[in-house]
Amino acid sequence: MKKTTLFVSSLILSACVKLEIKPEHVVSDSVEAGKDLYQLIKHKKDGTEERKYSHTLMLEENQSEQQAGQACLSYVEALATSASKKKISIKQQETKTLKTEQGLSLSCSLHATIKPR
Repeated sequence: MKKTTLFVSSLILSACVKLEIKPEHVVSDSVEAGKDLYQLIKHKKDGTEERKYSHTLMLEENQSEQQAGQACLSYVEALATSASKKKISIKQQETKTLKTEQGLSLSCSLHATIKPR
């Protein structure tokens, strides 16, 4: 009776789940998933967090994109430091120039690791 119930329930569940494996990505995706899982477990044990911060500002006419990018990243870094009140380690910084109806704007983001002191 248990075997029949298990068999019928596995048939029902198999109709709901679709597993698609692309051979060209199996190894790289498996390695990436393993790295992510390792980092998650490691961070959970020592209390480390990963956070992303972003900010967008309008570019002024007399301001270069490089100056605006540095100002934006400095603002986001200060925001991350004050929000966490812990030691931060910057993993990635990124700036993008966007065209909007109001003119050019600059978007910046910061990916940081927050470690307990």
